[in-house]
Amino acid sequence: MLVESNRCIYQSVTNQIDFNKWQDLANLISEVFGSACGAIVQYRQDEFSVVVASENDDNFLAKHDSWSWHQPSFCRHIIEQGSPLYVPNPKADAYFSQFPAVVKGAVRSYSGVPVFWPDGTPFGTVCAIDTEQSDYSDTLQRLLEQLGRLVQADIKIMCDLFEISQLAVTDATTNTFNRRGFVELGNKLLNDAKRTGVDIGMLYLDINKLKYVNDNAGHDAGDLCICGLANILLAQCRANDIVARLGGDEFAVLVKIEQDDDLVTLAKRIKSEYRQFADGDARLSASGVSIGHSVAKYNQDINLEKLLKNGDKAMYIEKQQPH
Repeated sequence: MLVESNRCIYQSVTNQIDFNKWQDLANLISEVFGSACGAIVQYRQDEFSVVVASENDDNFLAKHDSWSWHQPSFCRHIIEQGSPLYVPNPKADAYFSQFPAVVKGAVRSYSGVPVFWPDGTPFGTVCAIDTEQSDYSDTLQRLLEQLGRLVQADIKIMCDLFEISQLAVTDATTNTFNRRGFVELGNKLLNDAKRTGVDIGMLYLDINKLKYVNDNAGHDAGDLCICGLANILLAQCRANDIVARLGGDEFAVLVKIEQDDDLVTLAKRIKSEYRQFADGDARLSASGVSIGHSVAKYNQDINLEKLLKNGDKAMYIEKQQPH
């Protein structure tokens, strides 16, 4: 399904970032600050995780090292305050000296800045951490802030690129995939299914009497039918199903089949939900949904085009039946 939380979208963005450039930046922090560690740390799902850490021999942090949000930490303090933090000698500070990284760890100096996603939510921190107390100049601290802005700019660029790529495969009216997105993702799903031994099922859907609704209640009512069906599909289908508007009032759903009756059960739920939806508005009550089923067995040579044709044919046969 296309509708995702920002967390899911941002995770997709994180997976596309070129971490080689960030690795060079972490190395530069360690070199310029003369610190044991330069690091970029991400905050997500109540956990901090090291995305990159400097490669110098005396570094005590490694990529993928993690710690809980619930544990007091310098990174958590930055996220909570939303501002840079410099503690030249945490061992001598009544508050920071109680942090596990100081009590049980080797941290004796910390300088860090926050980094944010484009919507203002925290991404994490950029840090210079040392095993000895420090005396960083204002210039060095401003430099770290600037490096944090560079990381933030990288994140925004990737988010913008992701949004553009999503627009290319999205139907703006229904927030489902468009035909292009359906073809791209559908072909990938079929190829993966053949490799992993999974059958793929398709539902091909068409709204009955949409022209009647348009002619008698106006195109706004017809659009309600289309968007209503789209919302039902997005609600009833699983997160890894592919839901698309192929054009007009025709939709398709691709699912991995786990049980033999998966398609029939899903189709019944969709019809029932649409009936309730349409009956709730007198202008839409004449409309309904016809659904055709089509299956691609993993060991059969059935491509997406053939699957579509079979689903369309089955839908047309059902459409001719009395309702």
